Amino acid sequence: MRKFKIVVRGGYGLTNFGDDALLQSIHRDYLDDYSNSELGYSCTYADYLKNDIGDYEILPLNSNYSDLTDILIYGGGTQFYSFNNEQTFFEKTFSKMTLLFKPKKLIQSIAFKLKHVFYSEKQKDDEKVLSMALGIGLGPFLDVSNPQKELKTKQLFEKMSFVAVRDIYSLKKCKEWNLQNYAMYADLCFKMKHSKFFPNKTNKNIEKVGVIVRDWNNTKKGKSYRLNLIQTVDAIRKSGKDVTFIIFAKDKDPSWLKTLKRNNEKILLWDPDIFSIRTFFDELSVFDIFITARYHGAVFSAMLGKPFITIEVEQKLTMISELFSDSSYNWSYPFLKLDLIKALNKIELNYEDFSSKTVSIALKQKQLAEKMKFDLDLAIKKTY
Repeated sequence: MRKFKIVVRGGYGLTNFGDDALLQSIHRDYLDDYSNSELGYSCTYADYLKNDIGDYEILPLNSNYSDLTDILIYGGGTQFYSFNNEQTFFEKTFSKMTLLFKPKKLIQSIAFKLKHVFYSEKQKDDEKVLSMALGIGLGPFLDVSNPQKELKTKQLFEKMSFVAVRDIYSLKKCKEWNLQNYAMYADLCFKMKHSKFFPNKTNKNIEKVGVIVRDWNNTKKGKSYRLNLIQTVDAIRKSGKDVTFIIFAKDKDPSWLKTLKRNNEKILLWDPDIFSIRTFFDELSVFDIFITARYHGAVFSAMLGKPFITIEVEQKLTMISELFSDSSYNWSYPFLKLDLIKALNKIELNYEDFSSKTVSIALKQKQLAEKMKFDLDLAIKKTY
């Protein structure tokens, strides 16, 4: 069996723009020195991933990594978390019944559940693998009825030789768990290259507004933003602005997609069969501001030099807004329409200053991402 020096594990291949961008960033910006005989990726298989990684091998998720690699890198994103399931019995039943009419998704759902059983069986074998975490987000761990999820994550991270986290919550978790080899850097994507990133000049006002939405069923508060957002968008349009809804993950946001199509809305949809990551960034660059329910929507907004307003469906959105506190606002529960309008108006009154501060903070994140690459190289060299 072929054995690699490094295998990177992540949530790639699920048509989620944020995760797919993470894969491209890792491949081109962090591990570009390794050949396809040295480096492989463990993720959900999708043909379109070959556009970014070429003939590098895609391995099954949660394989017996001890047979496959010397080093296993958990590559960015939020791979370790747990939520209390707040869906009603009817919602749970209905969501499962709809899978009967979608055989492909039913198979994926069954495979997902089996994967966790398989992983727990293989975890003991994988202790032989030297593991690392790169630009990772930890938590939240909110499911108090199942503390094993956090405990297993803690035990996994205790064995890691290098832990690079991307946010303050993850840093606090590392301290709480008494880990040794950890530090806070930045999201992986801040190291990406594009002609529209980190601009020297910005527009003088807000004309185009991009609204990045997502389905959210993990918490009742988090999913309650939908109606108020739709009504607020109507008000924003009446003020003369051009608003487009944006979906980063068509397979994970079917409810929003259905609603927007039913309302004949303007939609920008990440479809890897139509766009490359580069051309999708071109599409995003035309907007002057983003209102986003996705963490990477805020990251990409900052890289493009655009102010943003986060929709606080979960804590990640709060954290990224606090990181850019001089140039962003956070729209939180109960998601009052007036609060969002006020935040948008405040940014528009001093748009150039907000944009300039956004770029300044983003450049500091880029420096941290470059430091993360340097420290990763040192950690890998220590193993050979």
